[in-house]
Amino acid sequence: MSVSTRSSGPRWEARRGVAFALKAAIVVFPLLVGIATTVALSWLLPRPTGQLGTLWWVGALAVSALAVGAVIRLCERFLPLVALLRFSLAFPDHTPSRARLALRAGSIKRLEERAAELRARGVETDVATAAENVVVIAAGLTVHDRRTRGHSERVRSLSELIAEELHLDADERDRLRWSSLLHDCGKVTVGSHILNKAGKLDDEEWALIRRHPEEGARIALPLREWLGDWSNAIAEHHERWDGSGYPRGLKGEEISLAARIVAVADSYDAMTSLRSYQTAMTPQAARAELTSKAGVDYDPDVVRAFLRVSRGRVARVLGPMSWLTMVPLAGDRGRQRGERVCTAG
Repeated sequence: MSVSTRSSGPRWEARRGVAFALKAAIVVFPLLVGIATTVALSWLLPRPTGQLGTLWWVGALAVSALAVGAVIRLCERFLPLVALLRFSLAFPDHTPSRARLALRAGSIKRLEERAAELRARGVETDVATAAENVVVIAAGLTVHDRRTRGHSERVRSLSELIAEELHLDADERDRLRWSSLLHDCGKVTVGSHILNKAGKLDDEEWALIRRHPEEGARIALPLREWLGDWSNAIAEHHERWDGSGYPRGLKGEEISLAARIVAVADSYDAMTSLRSYQTAMTPQAARAELTSKAGVDYDPDVVRAFLRVSRGRVARVLGPMSWLTMVPLAGDRGRQRGERVCTAG
């Protein structure tokens, strides 16, 4: 593990190459298992001829599918480690082991218990322990909320680009990195069956999801003294410039700078992400949407800072999958659905 020190303390440096290799292995290994299972069956139980041959293929495919499903479930346990390897974070005390934290992030039940403990103990939890726990929760969201997998890390990356354009100093950017990464940590208090629901959410389910900024702020409360005002991004990233947001209806510069930055990064990723319930907008359409809502939903200065970042650089930061959103077929339907995501938030 590569560690360096700056004004903010010891640090994890991103290990993107290792993360990419591990992610590739997680994708490829189940496929190899499926092929190997079919080959093994053909060796152990030679395929008969005629109608029985067709039944043999049906049975072989069913067994292979079961094997692949079991391996996928096993490989998912390594997804939190992929997320942690991508993180670049300064810590208040010492740098914990990524592998150890990843093991703790693999169980949804344990994540919920850890979040409940942090909310209950509040500022009584020491900063170093709280930092480890909230990182585990952030990484564990890759398992808990499958529909928006990788979202928090992409928001962190986009927030850093905006911070550079706003000329924030290194210490401020370190703290923004934490708050942007943790902006959705309150979703761990929402049942995964709601977060991953295929159909339309009802009013009660929406109400539960809309509580995640306040729940996240309670989870991250032990870090408040260390992060200062930059921690406000967790509670305020759904506030809107014109006062129409939630949970407090803050307006203009009543909203912290951290939250104004994360709001733009969060919305851009939501609009351009390929998800089961929406078609992704093109980067050009998403930028046009941010421009049209500057001064309404978003801080105009933050929007201008983001627009100064080239599309190519945004795509490189977000990773190879972001290039898929540049396909023109995303078109108008993507724009309409993206607007609903942006408004409902």
